[in-house]
Amino acid sequence: MIDALGTPKLGRRFIATIRSVTDKPIRYLALTHNHPDHAYGVSAFRSDDDVQIIGHQGILDYLDSDRMARSVAYRQEVLPQDMQDFEAIRPDLLIDVARFSNKHIELGTHRFDIYNAGMHHSHGDLVIHQLPENILWISDLAFNQRSTHMGEGHSQQAIDGLDWLRENFPDAMLMVPGHGSAQSPPFPMVSRTRAYIQRLRDEMGRAVEEGIGLLEATQSSDFPDWRHTRLYKENHPANASMVYREMEQASPPQTDKLNR
Repeated sequence: MIDALGTPKLGRRFIATIRSVTDKPIRYLALTHNHPDHAYGVSAFRSDDDVQIIGHQGILDYLDSDRMARSVAYRQEVLPQDMQDFEAIRPDLLIDVARFSNKHIELGTHRFDIYNAGMHHSHGDLVIHQLPENILWISDLAFNQRSTHMGEGHSQQAIDGLDWLRENFPDAMLMVPGHGSAQSPPFPMVSRTRAYIQRLRDEMGRAVEEGIGLLEATQSSDFPDWRHTRLYKENHPANASMVYREMEQASPPQTDKLNR
């Protein structure tokens, strides 16, 4: 299984759906990253001791963070029944290989290559290549029909990850994103997401260089060709703010600029 959905209740429903079509055991659950909508249903799988949970090494940073504590408290307040029996679960198997390297799992005639895609969207993102079907599960490295969300990732690592997808899996039969419908080649969601992030880096980089403040830069940022996508109004300002802070940290100190 790939990802656990957003609450223990949804995780249990996910398991029930699988049980409606097969009685074969669930051997592995791979969490592509730490965000609640992908990982908070993991508690439902702890009732089965045979399930091994796989996660990125970076998920440990999230499990120990105040960010997760606040997220859980909020969801327990607004979704008390759905969050019943929630537990923060540490993965049994950690993907701690070098970036763009993989560990693999073989199940019968199937092989799953689980790649470390770096801090693209979260504290650590996984991409899973399913063979022999040649299906690539890219999680939130790119969204389809929805505005991307940078989360706790890093915009340059995101661009590197998208380039890696395009260069190494151009002939995948299908790419399955974390949000939106799957795509066949040439995977326009990947190119479109990359262009969006690069455009935002360029815009925020200019703002920092010109001495424009964070609030003014983020409030004035608007990509009209993205307005029609879902969650644009929610995600774009947050993305702009995150990228501005990245570009500000990467910029030489103001005194250095004056001495050039």
